This record gives sequence, structure tokens and C-alpha cells, in this order.
Amino acid sequence: MSTNNLLAQLLGTAPGGQSTNEFLAQLLATDLTGPAGPQGPAGADGAQGPQGPAGPQGAQGIQGPAGAAGATGAAGAQGPQGIQGPAGAAGAQGPQGVKGDTGAAGAAGAQGPQGPAGPTVFSGATPQPLGTAAAGASGTGSDAAHVHAHGNLAGGALHSAATTGAAGFLSAADKTKLDGIAAGAQPGDVTAVTGTAPIVSSGGTAPAISITAATTGAAGSMSAADKTKLNLYPAVSGLAVGQVIRATAAGAVAFGAVNLADTDGVTGILPIANGGTGYSTAPAFTATRTTNQTGIASATATKVLWTTEILDSAATFDLATSRSVLQAGNWLLTISIVYAMMTPPENTSLNIYLFKNGAYFVNPVGAILPNLANYYGVTATLIITGANGTDYYEVYVGQNTGATQALIGNASLSTSWVGVRL
Repeated sequence: MSTNNLLAQLLGTAPGGQSTNEFLAQLLATDLTGPAGPQGPAGADGAQGPQGPAGPQGAQGIQGPAGAAGATGAAGAQGPQGIQGPAGAAGAQGPQGVKGDTGAAGAAGAQGPQGPAGPTVFSGATPQPLGTAAAGASGTGSDAAHVHAHGNLAGGALHSAATTGAAGFLSAADKTKLDGIAAGAQPGDVTAVTGTAPIVSSGGTAPAISITAATTGAAGSMSAADKTKLNLYPAVSGLAVGQVIRATAAGAVAFGAVNLADTDGVTGILPIANGGTGYSTAPAFTATRTTNQTGIASATATKVLWTTEILDSAATFDLATSRSVLQAGNWLLTISIVYAMMTPPENTSLNIYLFKNGAYFVNPVGAILPNLANYYGVTATLIITGANGTDYYEVYVGQNTGATQALIGNASLSTSWVGVRL
């Protein structure tokens, strides 16, 4: 079956009454190329073809870098000996050889002429020259009868120094001692006398000996004035405990008890440590109000502000702060408070409080004063023990009338604070 017939069979009757050939011609004239499909996988490598003929030789390349030096070759065989060189310089002279044996003695020489005759004897006064065996040397000699002065040689040591048992030279120390002895002096004579304070010596062989008078800083002899003063005081034998020296008359003293009635009675201030007060009079103070103090609220502690300081013998009270710094010791305090009010309600309480260093200290039990012209008040007395001189004290008051009250202030000391050290 031809291709056209196969296509006509496959496609069926050509459209539009066209013949199969016409339809195929039209179909072939039409671009029937579809879109490219995906690339298929690479095929396997084919077998290697035969080697082609060799190409012509290429141009010579540039020379490469020099290679590393080769290892040193083995030493060659020794060459023939060269001709002899010139002679070297002469060497240094060697050490001297060992001394040879002594040669045989020569023949004796002829005898020389005889010299002049010398003196037959030594001089008794002047030493005579003497020959010696050594060439160029000579000496002198003397007759046995020759003498010269003794001790003329220098040095002072021809003999040993003299001792108590043997004669000899006089030593320098002995000479010094000898020169220090007065002419005619005998053993046991006094040559000098010294003294140790307060003993004083004028020195020498006939010294004047004296003693200085005693002072408050150095011992010595007692003066007549000191002896007179000492005689004024009686002997201490029989002195009783507690007795003192008292002037019994002009220029006379005796031991006895203190008598304050005497004109020599004790005056001054006895310190606290010795049982006194430390003051000429006992410290005391008095403070008061001369005007009313209002604003005393009910059921509230209110500080009393004092307006007048009447007495303060030891600077104990400070009016500016209404405080008292009690001197060390025991104190008696009396506080009086008077209110200006009508008849107080039943069960009214009037209180006095003593504060110490700004805090409540004690509420002394007081006695309420009776109605005096519509004035009611309270007074209290207490003792402060062991005051230390630094703590400060203040007076506070309280009332429970249910209304604000006022404190009376006047010249009659109705409201006052009094303290005295016991």
C-alpha cells in the first residue's frame, strides 16, 4: 500500500470533497511542525577512531632553570712530588747545655814581691787599721789597754731598767714619779684632799674643808633659820588619827582636832569626792511663771514654760529651754501648779509629770489644793537620787476636765519649781 493510500485510509475521506491527493498536497504544504520536545539523554560514547599521522615538530621551548649542584666527586689519585722549596729561616738558639767537669788545676804562679812591714804593736790610744781576707775591705783594731767613755751609745738600753731587786737604768715612768715628789717629802705625808658634794675642799696639802647649806634641790648643812622653823613643830610621837597641826598662839603650833570656832578655822570649798558639796553653798534654783500659760489641753501632757528665774546658785537652770541640768548628787524638788478654772467636774484629775532627757520619767503623787477663789491646783515633792550633771529635767502637767485650761502666773509663786541639792 502506498503512503498516500495509507494516509487516506488513516485520515478517512478528505474534507470538502477534496481528493486524497489534493488533501495531502495541502497537508504537506502546511507547516505541521510541532513544539520541540525535551532533549533526550546523551547517547553512549562511540568507539575511538584510529590515530592520525604525526604532526610536524614544534619550535624548541625556552631553557629551563639550572638544576641543583651535583655531589662532590671522589678525591683523585695523589700527583707526583713537586720540587723542593727554599730553606726556612734559622730556628731560635736552644738552651745552654749542662756545665762540663772542672778542668785540671793550672801550674802555680811566681811569688810576688814582699810588702812593707806593719807596726809591731797596737796603739793604746788610737785604733790601728787591720787587713782582711776579702778584697777591698779593711777594719781597725785596738790594744787591750784601749778605753772609751761608757754610755755614749744611743738607745738607753745598754742595761735593763732598775727594779726593787736589781740596779739598772732609771725608767721614764720612775723619772715622772720622782719628779712629782716634793723635796723633803716623807712617806705618809698628805699631798692633796678632795671633797664630794656637799663637802668642798680647797685642795693642796693644807686644804680648807667646808659644807654647803641645804636647799630644796640639794642636800647640805642645816641653816640656823631652818632649825628655828623645825623647832616650831612638835614631835609626831603620840599623834592621834584625825589630828592636824593648829596654830595655838602667835608663833606656836600643836597637834589637835579642828576647831571651827578658832580664828584658824577651815575655810574654802570641800570637794564632793571628799564628802563636801563642791560649792560654798548648796546648789539651788527657783523658777516661776509671772503670767498665765494658756492652752493646757485636756487629756494631754503639756510642758510648763517658765518665765522667771528667781535663784540659780550653780547655773543649774536654763530659762530659755525651761530645763534644769541637775548637778551630780541627790536633789529635793518641789513643784506647785495652780489652774484658773471654775469648780472642776467630779473625778477631775490634775497631774504633774517630770520628764528626763525629753522622755517621761516619773509622775509624783501630789495633793490637790482646795478651792481658793476658783483656783485649783496640785503640788508635789520628790527626791532625785544619783543625778549625774548631764541629764536634763522638765516639768509637764495634765488635766482631764474635758476643756482647755490655763495655769495661773503671778508674783506670789503660785506656779513654781524649786530645787536644792542635798
